[in-house]
Amino acid sequence: LKLIAEYKRDYLVWIEYGLQTTHNRILRSINRNHTYEDFLQALALTREYGINVGVHLILGLPSANGEDIREDARKIAGLDVQGVKFHVLHVLKDTRLEGLYRQRKVRILDPQDYVNIICDFLERVPPNLVVLRLVPGAFPDYLVEPWWINDKHRVLDGIRKEFERRGTYQGSGYQR
Repeated sequence: LKLIAEYKRDYLVWIEYGLQTTHNRILRSINRNHTYEDFLQALALTREYGINVGVHLILGLPSANGEDIREDARKIAGLDVQGVKFHVLHVLKDTRLEGLYRQRKVRILDPQDYVNIICDFLERVPPNLVVLRLVPGAFPDYLVEPWWINDKHRVLDGIRKEFERRGTYQGSGYQR
């Protein structure tokens, strides 16, 4: 971290951590081999060096419900992080997840579910939190589902329209 921090003299420096969720039960179920508390330690160490931190979150994880995601948003909103990068659970060919998906043991979000979740999340975080990515993508040769993630413009337009419909925006429901 000390070495990375030295680059701040000449560059904008970020470290991104693949937290995925703040719920340890979900982290265990997807074999992440870290806890939310591990992430908090890494965050504290990184911020001691004044390095910007981005957090990766996967929306649509197995066993995650709407309240879990809203709690993720509340927790992220209270942390000293500078950015968030969203992923949606997607199935790639020849993976264990593909087997579970084919057995109908894993549900994949549809575009409107994703739009609603993203808007719910963004309403609850600070307006100055940098959104490093709203919509992921995947190489078509490897992607099983959901195909809509590669239609970014459609999803971004859906997010814009949903915010307009709600009369809200990023940070509109943020509470310190």
